[in-house]
Amino acid sequence: MDLDFNDTIAAISTPLGFGGIGVVRISGPQAFSIAVSISDIKMPESHRAYHKWLSGNIDEVVITFFRSPKSYTGEDIVEISCHGSPVVVRRLLALILANGARLAGRGEFTKRAFLNNKIDLMQAESVLSLVSAQSEAIADLSTAQLHGKLSAEINALKDSLVSILSEVQASIDFPDDFGPLDPLEKKIADFINTLDLILSNCSYGKLIRNGVNVVIAGKPNVGKSSLLNALLRESRAIVTAIPGTTRDAIVEGLNIKGFQFNIIDTAGIRKTNEFIEQQGINIAKKYIELADLVLLVLDVSQPLDAMDDEMLDLIKNRESIKVLNKIDLGVVLTQEGVKVSAFKGMGILELEEAMLDFVITKKGNNSDVVLTTERQADCLNKAKGILQEIIKDITIKVSMDIVSVKIQEAIEALDEMSGIRVGDEVLDRIFSQFCVGK
Repeated sequence: MDLDFNDTIAAISTPLGFGGIGVVRISGPQAFSIAVSISDIKMPESHRAYHKWLSGNIDEVVITFFRSPKSYTGEDIVEISCHGSPVVVRRLLALILANGARLAGRGEFTKRAFLNNKIDLMQAESVLSLVSAQSEAIADLSTAQLHGKLSAEINALKDSLVSILSEVQASIDFPDDFGPLDPLEKKIADFINTLDLILSNCSYGKLIRNGVNVVIAGKPNVGKSSLLNALLRESRAIVTAIPGTTRDAIVEGLNIKGFQFNIIDTAGIRKTNEFIEQQGINIAKKYIELADLVLLVLDVSQPLDAMDDEMLDLIKNRESIKVLNKIDLGVVLTQEGVKVSAFKGMGILELEEAMLDFVITKKGNNSDVVLTTERQADCLNKAKGILQEIIKDITIKVSMDIVSVKIQEAIEALDEMSGIRVGDEVLDRIFSQFCVGK
């Protein structure tokens, strides 16, 4: 998406629907003049709101002005709050466009903020994750990143590398004054350890960002659908004593103490000649392969049979929790797991705690610095790989000129993460995920 900074852009910033208010945002060199032309405001002041009727009596609105550079985009911005009818909001936008603005592209307001150095690329990504947050956990994480917590950590890492680079370059210019290579090797190794600490939270960040995909699995009639209903506190799935009732997967969202879980109830896995049921079983196996966590449901009122053994073998290399169901019918089975009665709602809170523990243990360290996108992890892994090469180079005593070049490459990888060095293709891919009004 090419930007012309001589353009003034406008877009609806609130979801279309019937509500109390709608907001239309204008940004660019003509933002103030357009707002003045559709109202009778004279000499508007920055960071001040005006209560006015728009020309043509379109609506009674509140108009707020933000003078560059103290605005979201770093340009002149006007935000107009009107009544929330889609008809009114669209009429307001049409009036603004008719007076000289053009419709903004996806994420163009935030892209202008980035290009005007109001935020870095990591903060821009946090805006996207914040506006699309479906859990308190990702909202909190996004807010911390928007506040600059991750940016500060990466900037500090870059400063450390720049300091190391200065020493290496000094050793090239003044070789007689430079000491042995061992201290440099240790500094690089320590730096790699720091990167590893940050990267150790990657899995946690992914689970927070996407939600935890939890597959309920087991043979027929062990209570999988009953467990789904118990977790949701509602009757979402049909529960029957007839084996093979669940054919397709049922996916429902569940929020546990601020963490999002995507619960997937699957068909019971058994040998069958019934075509549709077999299709459901195939789908169940695919979901198990892709699951972050499998809840393997076992009937504790019965001993294990061949189908249970097959299920245990199927999940042996997967992250799983054994859910020992039907404890209200008596316990015959001796297995480690969480004891529940899905039918009576017993043990469900304990199961939820076990699911939460699974997420928490994915946090590699206690730091609040957590990567929220694969792009961020790729940048750090790129820097780490270069630094690992440098340690090998030092061991075989390569030229310090080569070491210097590679340290610069590692710095550039960190610059990619913050957006100092980034291609248009990457920017377009990131900002195309935004809505038009953000």
